[in-house]
This record gives sequence, C-alpha cells and structure tokens, in this order.
Amino acid sequence: MPVLDLQSTLYGPRILALLTNAPANALPSVWQILWRSAPIRVATDGAANNLVAPCTIELAKTAPDRVLPLPSLISGDFDSISTSTRKFFEASGVELVLTEDQDETDLTKLFRIVSTRFSSDFDGIVVLGGLGGRFDHTLATINSLINMAEVVRKPIWVLDAYNAVTVLPANASTQVHLPPSIKKLLPGACGVMPIVQRPTKVTMTGFRWNLENAEIAFGGLISSSNQLAVSEDNPYLEIRPSEPVILSMEVDWSHY
Repeated sequence: MPVLDLQSTLYGPRILALLTNAPANALPSVWQILWRSAPIRVATDGAANNLVAPCTIELAKTAPDRVLPLPSLISGDFDSISTSTRKFFEASGVELVLTEDQDETDLTKLFRIVSTRFSSDFDGIVVLGGLGGRFDHTLATINSLINMAEVVRKPIWVLDAYNAVTVLPANASTQVHLPPSIKKLLPGACGVMPIVQRPTKVTMTGFRWNLENAEIAFGGLISSSNQLAVSEDNPYLEIRPSEPVILSMEVDWSHY
C-alpha cells in the first residue's frame, strides 16, 4: 500500500522545490526556507521573474541572510519571462529549457523534465504556488498532478499560504502518515474532493466523517470541511477512491 509522508516531504534532505508563477500572498510564508533547503530547485519561466531580486549579488552584500540560491534550471515557453530576467539568469549560468508545446502547461512540461533529468536525485516534489491567483490556473495545477502522477512516480505536494494539496490515485488504497510531530502544522480542516468527470466512489478512514464506498460528485456529496481524526496510536489517513481525488489539508505555517 502506498504511504505518503508529509513530514518527510517538508523536512527531508532529498526534496525538489518547484516554483510556479503565483501572487506573493498565495505562496507559503516559508517558501524561501523550503527553496534554500532543497538540493534541486527549478522554476517555470513566469516564476523566474520573482527570483531575480533575492538571487542578486547586491543583496548578498547588504542582507546575506535573505539571499536565495539560483535555480538548477528554468523551463517554459518563455512568454512570461521578462527580457531582463532572462539575461540575468543566462549570465548567471542557469540552464534555460525552452518548451514550446502549447497543449501542455509549463508546470506539466517541467514535471516531465525533472522526472527525466533528476529522477534518481529526489524523493518528492514540493510545488510552491500553483494555487490561489487565477482559478483556471489552480485547476490546471490539479490537472497536471493527475496527468503526471505516472510520469513522476513520487509524492507531489502543492503548497500555498493555507494548504497542502496532493492527488491520490484511483483503485488503490493510500495511507497518509501524520505523526504527532507534523500535527502542529495541521489545524485539522481537510477535504477529499472528486475532480475527474467520471463517477467516483471513495472509502476513507482517519477523518471525523469517514465514508464507506460513497459516491462523491460536484452537484452531490463532497467531503469538504472535514476534520482530521488521526491519533498517536493510529497516525494514518487511509483513502481508497475509484478515480483520482484531491486531498487538501489546512496548514499553519507559523509552526514550521
């Protein structure tokens, strides 16, 4: 049975940090800490615009504790990156990978690249941003997670200012390990949501309101505003959906 461990993803030494183009207030407040601690760092082209200032040598002279390491690579169709940003990272020796396919989002294409380039070098991905901002972008992020699950084959958590979100696979029981040490980050609110346009049934335990082979659908029952009910004796959620579903958990980053 697959086991997802949020603690290992947030605190582990082999994490890939992927920065997407997102409003500053939609990013987790600790995104710079996660970026610094990740041995592999990548960004979509639009997100690169927000990395120039914290990566500059000038900042290193005045506020070295605020300097961010350069990304390992930047990828996209480069319609969102400014000319000055592109020149800055080219001069800094950062690899820029042009992906012109317009049938996939920059996030989807970047998932493909990292799964090819770095697959043996990381144990999970934290996507910084990707939620909040434009609603169509949020849905596109979820769609990328569904489409790329079999390509990446490693845990992917999307983090924003308030949430940790992942997609759970169809026709498999997945356990989510939430030991007491990670519970300080989780106030308890959570949800299990259908997303594909097919009938979805789910059995789930570890919640205040569990479900047993229940059909969930927009226009019908969805498991929003649920509560985590894991304990020290049994620190696991277990979810078995017939189709991919979204698991979201509220996060209080002040306790990170």
